[in-house]
Amino acid sequence: MGWTVHDHVVEMDFGSDLYIGNALTDMYAKFCCLDRARNVFDLIPKRDVESWNSMISGFCANEELEKALGFYFQMKVQGLVPDSFTVGSVFLACGNWMVQRDNVSWNIMISGYTQSGDLKEAIKLFQANER
Repeated sequence: MGWTVHDHVVEMDFGSDLYIGNALTDMYAKFCCLDRARNVFDLIPKRDVESWNSMISGFCANEELEKALGFYFQMKVQGLVPDSFTVGSVFLACGNWMVQRDNVSWNIMISGYTQSGDLKEAIKLFQANER
């Protein structure tokens, strides 16, 4: 059904609209169609933080952690300021990368979530570290 909607978007020439592009990118990323998500993302003329977040979270969800971090750094090079969703996704990617999770790495992740305003996730990590 999503592909049909996308076809209609193209027919109506809404493909360059930021909000529609973000929605399509997010849809494809959530359905693990990262190539399609990337194609739509590349067609968005002026991307915002949400555009980048869709790709970063899609890569994280599909365990393509290097690509997620690469997009994070590309986003910063473009001059965009990460929001709490971006930071949370990047911490998730970094957390999944860590082979050995010691007190220092846990504290860094908890601190990062706290600073980004995601107190719920910080508390979850704190509780998980106590076990």
